Amino acid sequence: MIKIDNNKGRWSLTAEKSKIVTADRSKKENVYGEVLLNERKNEFYKFEGSIEVPRISVNGISRDQKIMLSERIMEIIPGFLDNYSVIFEPKPAAETLFIHFAKKYKGRFFDFIHLFKIDFKFSGNPDSMIEKGDNFNYPSYRTDRFYYKSYLLPVYPSDDDISEFKTIPLFKEVSHKSQDEGFFTYALFDDIDIEVYDKIIADSLGEFTFSIPQGIFRFLQYAYFTAAFTVLDPFDFKLNEAVDLFEVIFVRLVRDNGVDIKYDSDIFSESLVIKDGKMFFAESFINKFNGYISKYSLVTNEDYLLLNSWKEIEITR
Repeated sequence: MIKIDNNKGRWSLTAEKSKIVTADRSKKENVYGEVLLNERKNEFYKFEGSIEVPRISVNGISRDQKIMLSERIMEIIPGFLDNYSVIFEPKPAAETLFIHFAKKYKGRFFDFIHLFKIDFKFSGNPDSMIEKGDNFNYPSYRTDRFYYKSYLLPVYPSDDDISEFKTIPLFKEVSHKSQDEGFFTYALFDDIDIEVYDKIIADSLGEFTFSIPQGIFRFLQYAYFTAAFTVLDPFDFKLNEAVDLFEVIFVRLVRDNGVDIKYDSDIFSESLVIKDGKMFFAESFINKFNGYISKYSLVTNEDYLLLNSWKEIEITR
């Protein structure tokens, strides 16, 4: 194992396909910021100060740039990304302007990956541009925000490098297929109507009360061929809480959609009940999930939000 120390953080080489990043021990608190939705309902983190993003090749972010940008991001959100692996090959392959961070979590029965990915495509004010782009590179710029996705995903158990994770498919017609322990995807994303699968997932969640309308923001949705639980503020303690809740929901989704995977239903007997051959969430679990999700609320009436057509997702700890 190779360790490289500097004054920004520490990198440990775990495999050619990923590196672990550890926060500077003197900088464990996130820079103050807000979670916002733009006019297209895409989430982003707006923070105090700014970082510089270099010119990026139209072919994607290089390995060295991913290391450099990850160090800069770690100075902004060390509370979110301590001890995460940076995946060098984009996943999916089309996301060449993203950096993908990943960390494993263990449920009572299932395994999970927290995937935190940041989009570095220039989307700021032209006034923030440092150097213009050309046919070969995107512009360099300064920014006080980054667009991100923060997914908790159910995955098959594996001792392989974290970059090789395989999600547990939720629908038979859109999934991975196994062949000699290798995997390939036989469905193209262009052929998938994501909204159809989002609605199927939403229909299984009708017993819950969401503090933010699902038409504005979905905490549970279809991504990476499976159900994904969005954790907007992925501190370690929030992710452990999310795993505890999402695992129960995933068991219900597995049963509702006829997924051929074995699990010990007795482990979840306090949260799931069977009536007339159908599975339901126990009232105690519904109350627990509603309590978790109620910590997220929508703010829309501030002047700066109205001016920019933004919405703020306010989070209480």
